[in-house]
Amino acid sequence: MGSLSATVIGAGVVGCAVAYRLAVAGVHVTLVDSLGVGGGASSQSGGHVIVWPDDENQERFQLAVEGYVLFRQLLAEIKEKAETDPMDHSLNLLFVAVDERGRVDLERQAERVEDAGFVAFWLSGSDALRLEPRLSTEAIGGILLPDCIQVGGREFCVLLAEAASREGARIVVDEVVSVDHRRGRVSRIELRHQESLTSDIVVVAAGSWTAGLLSDWTEFSLPASRLALQRLRISPSGRQLGCGVYWNDINITPRRDGKIHAGSVHDPAGLSGKSTAQGVTEITSRIRRVLPGLEYTISSRDFGVATSTPSSMPLLGEVPGFSGLYVAVPADDGFCVSAVMAQTLTRLATGGEPHLILNGDLRSGARSD
Repeated sequence: MGSLSATVIGAGVVGCAVAYRLAVAGVHVTLVDSLGVGGGASSQSGGHVIVWPDDENQERFQLAVEGYVLFRQLLAEIKEKAETDPMDHSLNLLFVAVDERGRVDLERQAERVEDAGFVAFWLSGSDALRLEPRLSTEAIGGILLPDCIQVGGREFCVLLAEAASREGARIVVDEVVSVDHRRGRVSRIELRHQESLTSDIVVVAAGSWTAGLLSDWTEFSLPASRLALQRLRISPSGRQLGCGVYWNDINITPRRDGKIHAGSVHDPAGLSGKSTAQGVTEITSRIRRVLPGLEYTISSRDFGVATSTPSSMPLLGEVPGFSGLYVAVPADDGFCVSAVMAQTLTRLATGGEPHLILNGDLRSGARSD
């Protein structure tokens, strides 16, 4: 692979993972991002990697299972090669039920987790309160999912980029202003401030910005839209949470730095690039409902923009009509699928076997005429 070169556009968790895997495969890699490594949405993420079926989509669940296994392997591998502390720790996550219908739904989901070879078990309301006494007495119990992974969003990206650099990758902090192409092949990547780049492979891994960039550069319409998210980092006034809590679509999880991640909630106003009062109120009201005994101060109000895709599946593969031009876009679970996406794209780009689920078919998109 030593003769191949690649430019990866976007240094979030997926872009950094792709850059690392390509570099390990012997490809000469340049990783480009105007905000630097982990400077975008990945830095605001909760950094959770778990095995849990959000819906009935079996392919998505299979991907979560494979993604968890590969992420754990990737984390151990890069910690051996680089020095940045990724702020990783194991996390017990309690999925809370407040009524019988919720209990039935959670137990059904837990069966799928156990069938996949992972541990998930029911805790009674009294056992849940012993684990976290500030939990609401409305909780009739919950499913405990042990051995989840949580990392610092930016810290993990930096660790990945450092490991990629050790494998020969080059990091460039600059804005890509255009991707020129001739006869269906990228000929040049123009940067705002530095000399243009040329490479055999170009990977656009710019998260929620990818669809707009592709449309501008190639007139290809990627089936993706931007999804605004609001999150909080809070500091508990007393001791740290005894476990993470998931209820009503938000995670309230203890971080290794002593803070708590709370979110995310969807907030269309977040597309303005600012935290909103509506988003903060939505999160704090849910914290108050499920953890009424938790006293805290708000450390930071964060916004982020994820990608909404058909069936909430990643978009990964070669852009139709363009040889050597790839996209790698997760849905709203970038950390969970980052390792499997990086492995799969590296195999696709270097002539390996396609993935059974991420098969590189982007034909649901369309090139504009």
